Parts: sequence; structure tokens; C-alpha cells
Amino acid sequence: MTDKEFNRHIGNIRPRLVAFAASFMKGGAATAEDMVQDAVVKVWKQRNVVENVDALMMVVLRNVCLDYLRLRKNRTGGDASLTQYASVVQESASSDPQRGLELRDDMQKVREIMAQLPDEQYMVLRLRDVLGYEFEEIAQIMGITMGNARTMLSRARKSVRDAMFR
Repeated sequence: MTDKEFNRHIGNIRPRLVAFAASFMKGGAATAEDMVQDAVVKVWKQRNVVENVDALMMVVLRNVCLDYLRLRKNRTGGDASLTQYASVVQESASSDPQRGLELRDDMQKVREIMAQLPDEQYMVLRLRDVLGYEFEEIAQIMGITMGNARTMLSRARKSVRDAMFR
């Protein structure tokens, strides 16, 4: 594949790639664009070796997004996407300071517990319960079977539940 063909092909599928990356990212379109650009650079190096650039591009993009989420998780010490729960905590704190304090403690505990989960369980839990993906989509994104996704989610929820009520 020549440089021009590669650039034209990537230009044609770029909107689909950005939409896919945006489904992972809560950081906005700029973050999704960054993820796509990182994936394009990685695929660029292999463009002459691979027959199906689309398939490689999707796999590389998925891996770049998962790496980004893992890095972000490690930097924040937990799941930064729990901001919806944080807004509920703030609303509760304004009406009842004691309840707000309890909710903040619970949220911190959930973040710590989620940080302790194996990466695969963490991702399945996040994709299903935080981002709202269906099992079929999770299986496709993670490269696992739907049954495996269900099992991982069940184990992750059980781990969180057990740790919360110890």
C-alpha cells in the first residue's frame, strides 16, 4: 500500500475510528482524536505487511484506548468516570452534610476496590456498569466471548460487593 493510498483509506474510515475511540473516552473529542492518531502511527509502520488495514486499525485502536484507560486509572488511583456518582454526593451533601460525608467515603472505597480488580474485570465492569455497553459489544471490544464477559462482570461485582460489606 502506497503512502497516498494509506492516507486516503485512513481518511475514509477516520470518522468511524473517532466514534469508536469516543465510546471509550469521557475526555471529549480531542482525546478520541489523540487515540486515533496514536493508532494510525502504529499501523503506519506495518502498512506494507498487513493485508487488512481496517481490522488491524480497529485492534490497535482498541489496545491504545485500553492502555490509555489503564494509565488514567493508575494516575488517579481509581476510576475517574465515577463523576456521575460524585454529583449525587454533592447534591446530598448540600441537603444533609452527614449523608454527603458517608457517600463520599463510600465512593472513595469503591474506587479503591475497583483499582484492586484484575484489569479484565475492571474493564468489563466499567464498560457495562459505567459506560452502558451491551455484552455483545463488550465481548467484541475485549476480544472475548459473551459468556466470558458475563463471568468477568459477575466476578467483578461480587468482589466489589464483598469488599464493601466486610
